[in-house]
Formats: sequence, structure tokens, C-alpha cells
Amino acid sequence: MQRVLKPGGTAIFMDVVSPGSFLLDIWLQSLELLRAPSHVRNASAAEWLAALARAGFAIEECRTFRLRLAFPTWVARMNTPAPHVAAIRSLQDQATPAVKECFEIEEDGSFTGDTAFFLARKA
Repeated sequence: MQRVLKPGGTAIFMDVVSPGSFLLDIWLQSLELLRAPSHVRNASAAEWLAALARAGFAIEECRTFRLRLAFPTWVARMNTPAPHVAAIRSLQDQATPAVKECFEIEEDGSFTGDTAFFLARKA
């Protein structure tokens, strides 16, 4: 994207981000991979900032916020196979208290994760 922006051009990036801790990160990546086999990895906000800087962007704003993901629609969007949905629910049921607290896992499987917004300008 940086190569198609005019000098001083603005870009916005927004994505679910890893909470940063190894335990929370591996748990999130496991859910995401079961949901969508094409998933690679949710980067942390710090990793996003470093990658954008390497790509020649100056960060003007970075905001993080919590986003509730309704489980039924979250898995339906990717046509997640039923065995994978069951595996995700099993991971949620067996999650440690720290994971359950961080992701605010609800009875129906809905959960809340971290999301980041980056406003960047071509340096």
C-alpha cells in the first residue's frame, strides 16, 4: 500500500490484535486457525507498529479497543465446519481462568478481543 500512496498520503489499518502474552496469544491463534484454515497469525499492536515503520509509514495515531465477537456469526462468516466449531467450544470450556477473563468468554461462546486502529502517513 505504501508504494501507491502519494508522499504524505494517509492509510488506515485496523485488525484484531494479539494481547501480547504467550499464553493468550497461542490461545487466540488456535481459535482463529480452527475457524479459518487460511489464518496465519494476529500480530500484537507492537508488531503492527514495527511492521508499518519498516514499510515506511509514520504512525500518527494508534488506538486499541475491545470488540465483542458474537460466536454464531463469527463462525458462520467463515463456514467453519461443525467439528472445528466443537473444537473451538472445547478450547473455550477448558480455558484457564486468565484466558476466560481476558477474552470474557460467554456461555454461547461469544467473546471479546483486542482490536487496533492505526492511522499512518507515508513518510
